Amino acid sequence: VPVFILEGLMTIAAHLLGNFLTITAIANISLIGSILIMVVGINLTFDKKIKVANMLPSLIIAIILAYIIKWGLYD
Repeated sequence: VPVFILEGLMTIAAHLLGNFLTITAIANISLIGSILIMVVGINLTFDKKIKVANMLPSLIIAIILAYIIKWGLYD
């Protein structure tokens, strides 16, 4: 039951944010997510420990940068 509730909330959140996010923002989130998954793999494979949780704010930064580029505020 808890997994059903959690996944249901994530699905509802994704549906609501889907209308708000642009294609560029979604691509940025996908890129950052892939990098974070790669870092988890590096942590599992090698002795090097990189704190992945400290990198989670990069997802929000990726969205903000997508909108800055869209609105032309980078000049």
